[in-house]
Amino acid sequence: EYTVNLSEDERAELESFVSHGKRSAQAITRARILLRADEGVSDPDIADALDCSSMTAHRIRKRYCEDGIA
Repeated sequence: EYTVNLSEDERAELESFVSHGKRSAQAITRARILLRADEGVSDPDIADALDCSSMTAHRIRKRYCEDGIA
């Protein structure tokens, strides 16, 4: 399984991204997935909380682990 461990800077960047400015709903959901994953929340629980599929949560977690926050 892919484990998300955000640095303090990454977490701050994502929290700012979610709460400021106009962003696409998709981009905000991705940021929220990473924030929840960093807190140790499972993909099914993330999916329930954010109204997305657990496969989406898994895919975003995997992408972060392979490519970073970009």
